[in-house]
Amino acid sequence: MARKSDVDTEALLSNPPMALFFQGVLHECPLSEEPEDDAHILAAWEATFRRLYDEIPEDATLQVVDAHS
Repeated sequence: MARKSDVDTEALLSNPPMALFFQGVLHECPLSEEPEDDAHILAAWEATFRRLYDEIPEDATLQVVDAHS
C-alpha cells in the first residue's frame, strides 16, 4: 500500500496493471482471442488506465492485489 503521491507514476503508466478497481467499479483490460488485436486492445487499455489514474486524488492510498493467488 502506498499513497498515490509516493508511487513512481512514470513506471506504473509504462506498464499498467490489467485491472483497476476504482469508485466501486472494476475496470479491466479486455481479453482477445485474436493475437492481431492485442496491440490495439492494449493501447486502448493504457489510455483508459491513464485517464482513470489521473482521476485518483494524490492523497489516496493505493493497494496492489494479486487476483491470481
